[in-house]
Amino acid sequence: MKKLFTVLFIGILLIGMVSCKGVEPEKGKEEEKTVAKEEKTTAKEEKTTKKAEEKEMEEVTITFWHNYDQGAGQIATLENLIKKFEAENPGIKVEHLYLEWSALKNNVVSGAATAALPDVLRGDIAFVPQFQSLNVLSNMSELSDYADVASGLMEAPNSTAKMGDDFYGIAANTNTKIYFYNKKIFADKGVKAPEKLEDVWSCAREASGDGLVGIVEPWTGIWNVGPYIWSNGGEVLAPDYSTADGYINSDICVDTITLLKDLYAQKALAGPSMDPGAIGDTDGWASGVYASQVDGPWRANALNDAGVEYGAMPLPKGSAGSVSVLGGEDFAC
Repeated sequence: MKKLFTVLFIGILLIGMVSCKGVEPEKGKEEEKTVAKEEKTTAKEEKTTKKAEEKEMEEVTITFWHNYDQGAGQIATLENLIKKFEAENPGIKVEHLYLEWSALKNNVVSGAATAALPDVLRGDIAFVPQFQSLNVLSNMSELSDYADVASGLMEAPNSTAKMGDDFYGIAANTNTKIYFYNKKIFADKGVKAPEKLEDVWSCAREASGDGLVGIVEPWTGIWNVGPYIWSNGGEVLAPDYSTADGYINSDICVDTITLLKDLYAQKALAGPSMDPGAIGDTDGWASGVYASQVDGPWRANALNDAGVEYGAMPLPKGSAGSVSVLGGEDFAC
């Protein structure tokens, strides 16, 4: 019995040992499976995070402020160009915002203090020196391909973005002012289109009367009066811009201003800045009140829309030639 008990006891121990050895590998496999699963999950999460980070890095939104003209179809063209740009540059989105002339200027000026500024803007050439003085514009001439792009543009318009030796923008478009006249009024009044600058004033007198005004000038700033002064050899500032004395009060400037004053007194010249009660130039042309005007290319659009039959030519020459303004807009960032 004693021997039997000993044999049985040893057998039980052996069974237990064998059982334990049989379970251990199964337990190890389960742990390996769990670790592998956790590692796979971690790798997947890391991959997802990496993709999200890469996507976030790749997606760029460019804010673009401008004053393109909705009525002239410019915004529709802009949106088509944006779609094309986004298709060619995946991951880059362009958000554009229209602001009329003064709102665009004022928002950038206030944004200089609040840091609420666009990435890119298209604004009047006169904005560039002001914005550059506020230290909100990038020196675009430092861009590697600036010189190549600028070489394909007209030098004078692009010079409007130059401050010192650097460029803080690039020309977007340019314009100037020319002479427009109402063919019907001139024909009815027997007025011949002007050949010289002095003829512009005689035409204005001859085309006036019977409710008609020979020439309209909506404003009286340098943009409007400058061409008459420059075409007769006058200047309003010294060549180095250091003074206006001796220039803006020169005989040529005084004579030009006096001439416009006399035309106004003769009711041959009108405009809202001289007479707040005067009809605006666009409405005046459409209603057949104004016979002529020195204006930019937008005047042609307005006249076409109003069905006015008009003639157009460069500003007739004065004693120093035909010298008009340089206008337009620049891109800046």
